[in-house]
Amino acid sequence: MADLFIDALDTLTITDILGFLCIDRAENKGPTEGQRIDFKEDLPQNIGHDVAAMSNSCGGLIFIGVKADKAKQNVPVAAEGVNLGVDAKARITDRIVSTVIPRPVFDIVARRIETAPRDLLVVRVSPGPWPPYQYSQGSTAVVPVRVVDTNRQATVAEIEVLFGRRNEFNKTPDQVRARLDSGGFSCAPPAAQAMAQHYIFHKMVLIPRMPLKLRIDQSLEREFERLAREAFRCNHPPTRVVRRNSYHEVELKKANILLRWRIWEDGSLGFLRDDNRQRADSEPAGNLARDMVFFMRMATSLMTTWGSWGPFVFHDDFYCPSRRLKASFPAPGEVGVPGYDGVPGIYFDNMPAQDQPARLTLTEDVDWAGIEEANAFVTSVLLRQLREVAGARCDFDTLRQLVTSLAADQRLQFS
Repeated sequence: MADLFIDALDTLTITDILGFLCIDRAENKGPTEGQRIDFKEDLPQNIGHDVAAMSNSCGGLIFIGVKADKAKQNVPVAAEGVNLGVDAKARITDRIVSTVIPRPVFDIVARRIETAPRDLLVVRVSPGPWPPYQYSQGSTAVVPVRVVDTNRQATVAEIEVLFGRRNEFNKTPDQVRARLDSGGFSCAPPAAQAMAQHYIFHKMVLIPRMPLKLRIDQSLEREFERLAREAFRCNHPPTRVVRRNSYHEVELKKANILLRWRIWEDGSLGFLRDDNRQRADSEPAGNLARDMVFFMRMATSLMTTWGSWGPFVFHDDFYCPSRRLKASFPAPGEVGVPGYDGVPGIYFDNMPAQDQPARLTLTEDVDWAGIEEANAFVTSVLLRQLREVAGARCDFDTLRQLVTSLAADQRLQFS
């Protein structure tokens, strides 16, 4: 199915657009109106207001000629199109650029509905690089932002944030990550006695370069906990739930393992695993791959529900004192746990030197729209970690096949 958030608009067909809307499928299969999706039955006079709101937020899609039923979770129920004359794109463009300052970044595709002389249009709005964007029409002049599925006037504090966002793309990944350092979601280096017990931690954080504005309320908390349990296929109830104004956190403890998932109001997602089991032959690559597969499941679920498909900073902080690297990389249907250095495509000419770092931090820019599939991203990160921490030689294609098999394993879960 075509992805209207990232696919080239000029390549889309009417079938692609209708397929994305899922009008002929069950209601729970179709996209709902939200922070990045808006349905319009006709072309509104104030279309610039919607475009400005999305530009000031995280971008999105505006469908024109699509009817949504608010009584049915705001899902599209009909795509009858609109009749805007010979050049519908020019008409919409004029209406937007004459009412939004500065000029927003957007694109438009119009496709004729075969059964009627009407067009179905999609306006794709990019997160604005020079906010705040003001909508001006007559005596009306507002700076709107999009919150969930509605637009509202930005507060003074939000306008200040929008001005600050002008320099967001010029910051380094470390500077972007720094805004979470005070959030308490950190892995301190273990004490010397803990190192002797083969203490392990793995932390991953995905930070949007253009922050969202999520409402940390009971509805979001329940949905986040559901998504976490679904993505990690964890049937255990949380042992602790932490609620704050700026984030929501779910924690699970089992034996000597601590699992923690957190979502911040700016749309950042964090996952942390602490493991202090004493295992002389552990770790890390098997669990490393497992963690990343689980994390990408969760990230994809969140993106689909609330998120932005734009640029992110991915931060991966990994510590394991064991350099023997006889970790597991379980394959679907395989009995037992093979030694990691026995997996085809991964070679250890020599075991890593004792002075090799046991801790590695990777921080990099990622354009989520450029990640065609999560498994390829997991493989590329894992490849670098194996090379830099483990001193391994890897065949990328073989490693990717193994990651794909791991992600497809329905039995893979945190238990």
